[in-house]
Amino acid sequence: MIHQMKRRMLMMMINNSNRFVHRLSGDIIINRTAQWSATYSSISNSNRILDGVVRRIQSKHFSSSSSSLLLQQPNPRRSLEFRTIIELQQEAVLAYPDNPMLGTFKKIQQSDGTSKGSFQWITYKQFDREVQKFRNCLHRLSIGVDDKVSIISNNRVEWAVAKYAVNSLGAQLVPMYEAQSEKDWLYILEDSDTKLLIVATEAIYEKTKGYAGKVGKVERVICLDASSEEHYSYARLMSEADQDKHLVPAMSNLSPNHISIVIYTSGTTGKPKGVELSHENIVANVKGLRQLWQDDGYYGQDVTVAYLPWAHIFGLTCELHLLNSTGSARAIVPHRDLIVECISIAQPTYMVSVPALLNKVHNLVRIGDHDDNDDKDDDGHVDDDDNDNGDFMMVCYVMVLWTVLSHCLSYLNTSTHPC
Repeated sequence: MIHQMKRRMLMMMINNSNRFVHRLSGDIIINRTAQWSATYSSISNSNRILDGVVRRIQSKHFSSSSSSLLLQQPNPRRSLEFRTIIELQQEAVLAYPDNPMLGTFKKIQQSDGTSKGSFQWITYKQFDREVQKFRNCLHRLSIGVDDKVSIISNNRVEWAVAKYAVNSLGAQLVPMYEAQSEKDWLYILEDSDTKLLIVATEAIYEKTKGYAGKVGKVERVICLDASSEEHYSYARLMSEADQDKHLVPAMSNLSPNHISIVIYTSGTTGKPKGVELSHENIVANVKGLRQLWQDDGYYGQDVTVAYLPWAHIFGLTCELHLLNSTGSARAIVPHRDLIVECISIAQPTYMVSVPALLNKVHNLVRIGDHDDNDDKDDDGHVDDDDNDNGDFMMVCYVMVLWTVLSHCLSYLNTSTHPC
């Protein structure tokens, strides 16, 4: 009975579809399966299919091959002890100091005039230093217990730095999306009593720079992309923190019941509503997921591509916090158009995904094209990318589905597996 229950937990959804398409190099191969269309959120590279798919896509879509991320010898499986997000980050640094943690996508110009994508990696130890510096910055800006810090940004290293630095002072992060309307930003800033606003781009800064002293309790706006010469730039603040002789310590006595993050709903049925999540809320989910992960082998050797928004609880819990606790490396996908290229470069051992992605695969198989009327992202916000090339998206979606199905079938057909 327990065996059957655990097997069912591997499936995110099952329907009556019995066909899926694997399209490579213009060929369509129809494969019959046993009533599958979407399953498990973790994709393992232990099966050989992902390797083959990535190689075929590399040869078709990219002029030069890219080497995969070379991880060090995996650390022995650790039993990390943590009650809060602060302790999770501290434990992860001690367990995996030299492991690659987050990768930033860069385009490098080649001598022949072409550009080649690659990832610039930061280790767990280097990340911890960035958190320490930004904690000093926040302390200098008088951010303390129960203060609210909002961030309008897509996934990036600085987003994660802000999350851990803010929490380490007992403050709370309030994330928003770059694609949200300014009306939503204003409402959330006022409703949450935000004290400090962090924005990603200069364009967003131009829209929000007048908020300080006028919108709610906002006192200052800083920009992640701004040059270090600008007084409002993140880079300038971090440069000043480099000179600090006194390191502000993380709170050591924070209660697990303390609020870690306030995530606002999309507002489709009215005004957005702020959902307060405590450290204990998030840690309980992380520990539950670690229990499912523990039979996959040694921690510290996995690589994934991070494309889910961390401003959403699923991406935050699974891609950021859970994978920090396992010493995993995450290649951050800057835009959905780059998913396939990022997979080719990082060569992930698994991916964290959502049913909506796999539903699109089902629709592709059923009607031969993706639904142009599907104009919202997985987080419920308007999607500006619906004009994506159909062939490109077909290759991306079907590669993910093929690998997920193979991984799950290998589990479910192995009666001796611990699940």
